[in-house]
Amino acid sequence: MYKPKGYQGYPVEGIHMEEKIYRGKPHLIVRAETPYDWIEFTDSVGYVSREKGNFLYGAKHNQNSSGTYANGDDDFYGTNSFKEWAKLLTEGWEKGAKSAGELAEELVPYLFGTKVVDQEFNDYEGDEVDVDRYLQNDPECMINYKETKVNGGAKFLKIGINLSVNASVSSNALIWRGILVAALVDTLETHGYRLDVYGYDYTRGNQGDRLTIIPVKNENQPCDLERLASLIGHPSSLRRGVFSADEKLHKSLLAYYIGGGYGGAISSYPVESFPCDIYVGHDCLCHSAEDAAVRFKEKLQELPDFYEMIQDQAENPDDIYY
Repeated sequence: MYKPKGYQGYPVEGIHMEEKIYRGKPHLIVRAETPYDWIEFTDSVGYVSREKGNFLYGAKHNQNSSGTYANGDDDFYGTNSFKEWAKLLTEGWEKGAKSAGELAEELVPYLFGTKVVDQEFNDYEGDEVDVDRYLQNDPECMINYKETKVNGGAKFLKIGINLSVNASVSSNALIWRGILVAALVDTLETHGYRLDVYGYDYTRGNQGDRLTIIPVKNENQPCDLERLASLIGHPSSLRRGVFSADEKLHKSLLAYYIGGGYGGAISSYPVESFPCDIYVGHDCLCHSAEDAAVRFKEKLQELPDFYEMIQDQAENPDDIYY
């Protein structure tokens, strides 16, 4: 049986693996440096032979449910094949992005008020004279005003989305959670937040726990709803992508940190090993647009300063729905 060695390094380019102890229990932490490193790592499916001495080197295992030619029930995977999933990653999940945009558009009027102020601008006519422009014979020498909306100042947040669920959870529930997450990110960024977004898979094995961390976007990148929805919102992101990454581990590692199948999903948040400002987990599994709307509002309520900000912006704070 495998025993932790305190390994830390890059078994493959762009994928860092590290063994740590949290609360007396061994953890294997797998972190991709970029979304592209993750996609490349998961694309080469099945067992990967490595030179002796590499952390992935060891006896083969028989799990290959995420293989290139492994077709499966669309109700479980969300796609009919690994090839279909790879295409979705390349082209983006248009349907999920569209649903996320519609959800955000429908909810925002009920959640946000906006403060309307008078913004000064130069015009041919107005209530006051801009003396400097008048002396320069500028025809737009009058000062006028127009109503404009005020947005809050930028705030920076780190969001972690727990991809791990047990096999009994339907692909529909994962799809709606993904749509909710994409709508949440889109809404927060539209209203002045800058987000680091990660997907993660947190599972328990026979002896230790495994945490896989997938970067989706950093605070400087625009929100690409299609890429966001496919990487962390689609059922295949777990049941093909993460499963494929698990299969890179040799038999002893797989048993130790993941156990039978692909591990048991841990619903608690990894606050010590992967601290985030807001987590989206099992509490946001849902089955319809109406259900997603309720969970959407609940997540926003976890950000006290968010509601404080929109109250400051609202013409009538009583119009904000909680």
